[in-house]
Amino acid sequence: MITRKLSHILYSLTFLINPLKAFDFKITGRLDSFSKIGFNHSKINTKYGIYPTESFVDIAGFAQMKVGLLPKHTTDHELSFSLGGAMAGLPYDSTKYLRDQDGQIYGSVVHNFIGGWHGYFFNKYLSQSVGAYHARPYVLDTAFLQYDYKHKFGFKIGRYEANIDFMSGSNQGFEFYYRPIKNLKFWWWSSYGRGLAFNSWIYQFYASTPYLKPGGNPKDDRSWINYGWHGITATYDYKKLSAQAFFYFAPKTYNAPGFKLIYDTNKNFQLVGFRSQTLFMLTIPVYDSGWYDPSTKQYSIWDSLQHGSYVGKYGVTLNIRQAFWWNRLAIILGLYHTFGNSDALLGSHTMPMGNNTSYVNNYVSSSIVGFDFWDNTAYDGLADALTNANTTTIYGSVGSIYKKFAWHIFGRVSLANRNVQGHIGRSNEYSTALSLDYAFTRSVFLHFKLEYYGVQMHQGYQVGYFGAPQWNKPDYRANYQDRSHIMTNVTLKF
Repeated sequence: MITRKLSHILYSLTFLINPLKAFDFKITGRLDSFSKIGFNHSKINTKYGIYPTESFVDIAGFAQMKVGLLPKHTTDHELSFSLGGAMAGLPYDSTKYLRDQDGQIYGSVVHNFIGGWHGYFFNKYLSQSVGAYHARPYVLDTAFLQYDYKHKFGFKIGRYEANIDFMSGSNQGFEFYYRPIKNLKFWWWSSYGRGLAFNSWIYQFYASTPYLKPGGNPKDDRSWINYGWHGITATYDYKKLSAQAFFYFAPKTYNAPGFKLIYDTNKNFQLVGFRSQTLFMLTIPVYDSGWYDPSTKQYSIWDSLQHGSYVGKYGVTLNIRQAFWWNRLAIILGLYHTFGNSDALLGSHTMPMGNNTSYVNNYVSSSIVGFDFWDNTAYDGLADALTNANTTTIYGSVGSIYKKFAWHIFGRVSLANRNVQGHIGRSNEYSTALSLDYAFTRSVFLHFKLEYYGVQMHQGYQVGYFGAPQWNKPDYRANYQDRSHIMTNVTLKF
């Protein structure tokens, strides 16, 4: 019903834009039924940071239209407008009436998946019960104008699917590229908001890197300003090598230069023969000090906390990945390491390969990390330990596609290292998953994932707590928690 209504609205709009049917237009959509079933049903104990693994079922509808704004016979120029959105409902939520150790209802955490809305600056409705009450299970994730000239120059402006290394979901902003010669491309993008519209995520747009004015009140929108975050890249392709230099920055927050090298023995790989792809990527964020508070003698950025660690002045993120293909068999092995809190503000809003990705197609993944990044519990902010400070992650996968069926086994080990003061980091995590996909037709897909996922929290930290480590408090004692679960998804495309 949701999808049918969205499709009807979009279809009606095409006739307003295209009354003479002189232009191309296309309508697409899908209906998803997603479920996550957690195996850990422990009681909530907020004092010691002990939580179950949530279970929920959602039904989400998506619809989108694309309208060509130039006559069909136009050859060198392409100009189009796209509009689309998503809506979802929750037939089942295991967390809605769970109580803590004092007998108080803790409140649903599933709204962090479906309908999350904490204000544009992420400064409102932060408690569970209030956040669930203000949830908005709908989003207009697509509304953009796109232009291209002979694949030499083009731009997008509005809300569109992001293709940025450190951002998944939809971008609210603009981008443009220029290709002076065939093998050289310059690209600029700017982001003033990020939104999500997946089978397990419906999230309103919010500022990714807002800046709090000196002495400002975090709960007052007037105390915040969004300078956006931006990127400049130059990519040069020479035979089997692709080299990219990039510079990401958020004014008054950070500057992050880096580079990415990819050596690919078969760039036109079509699941036949052999392919080797080697990726080496280095990012070096240098954080702004922010404003200084003489009363506390602290800086607003250097001394702030992300992922349970201080941001600090700078960091380094290293990612090395080797992938092999032999016909339809794929093997990936990689290393991801953070020196300092390098992903504090830059690397924690991406979904390199999540449960929204179907393996049943001819697409060969070029994602940065070969596993599900967002499969942690909502009680702990959802993101895995990959982006924690001073953490080493070894990851890998093996899988294949046979006609309409695909299987993958993938996993990782994330180990916290000690910082310069000698304190060990927030947590170790261990994960192994079996993923199965089947395409009944070109329009009907089934996805199933069974995952073992264990979390070893270290002394001084708690699940759900991201403040300064409490080394000497007994409530913040080390413990192990199980995050194992099953995920399923049925997709109907039209």
